[in-house]
Amino acid sequence: MEQEREGHLVAEAAVVAAAPAVAFVGAMADSDGLWGLYAAAKALHQGPVTFVRWLRTRGDLYDLNGGPVPKEALIKKGFFKVSFEMYGGEPRPTTKVTGKGIVHYARELGVKPPALSPQGLLPGF
Repeated sequence: MEQEREGHLVAEAAVVAAAPAVAFVGAMADSDGLWGLYAAAKALHQGPVTFVRWLRTRGDLYDLNGGPVPKEALIKKGFFKVSFEMYGGEPRPTTKVTGKGIVHYARELGVKPPALSPQGLLPGF
């Protein structure tokens, strides 16, 4: 009886310890499935600044209103999504990489794309 009680206490402690991670994964699963440029870089095992510079050098990104924006053809292929938000009275772009874009750039870079989660494609970290 005492062993069973100890087992329950250990299990309860494990549940309490895992709560922050479970909440984080739940929030990510509810996200829009898009990756910010820096998060995409990390997921592709690249330095964030190096990755964005590489995209600019290739001509995949250019600057518009103070932010990086992909070429329209890459948006149409489904590699990126762009939204514009007002900052200081000016519209500024927010560029996100889609799961399809992550796979594309993983191939281009010769790296393994991040694994799919059982809950869907989670944004990279």
